Amino acid sequence: MTVEELLSKMRAVFTPEQVEVLTEFIKFLDKLVKATDFMEVKEAIIRLENSIESLRDVVRELAQNQRKVDESILELKEAQKVTEQRVAELAEAQRRTEESIRELHEAQKITEQKMAELAEAQREMQQAIKELTEAQGRNEESIKELREAQRITEQKM
Repeated sequence: MTVEELLSKMRAVFTPEQVEVLTEFIKFLDKLVKATDFMEVKEAIIRLENSIESLRDVVRELAQNQRKVDESILELKEAQKVTEQRVAELAEAQRRTEESIRELHEAQKITEQKMAELAEAQREMQQAIKELTEAQGRNEESIKELREAQRITEQKM
């Protein structure tokens, strides 16, 4: 219902003075409602402004935290580079160690072969010493026999 329709109905039912008083009362209520609405809107705007300011604080804090996160990420990237470099160095050291182990293994094989050769040579030497000892024993026996024969010969002479 429009204001004009309401006024038309009031003119049909009330006197002109009553219509005038009611019209003023309706205008007063309209202004009052508008003023109340304005106060509510003003309070809502103040609350919104406070909320916006709080959000700004939160956004500033988030931005600061994001900067810290970005700095941490950069530090982690640097640490990752250092770690990767260290891993590469360790891999190279591992490769050198494995090469040294392989060389030592080869040297050990050669040493074992030479030890086997030396052991064989030692056995041969011990056999030769044994044979020489036996020959020396026979020579000593022969010398003894020769001395005995020389003594006998000297006695006969």
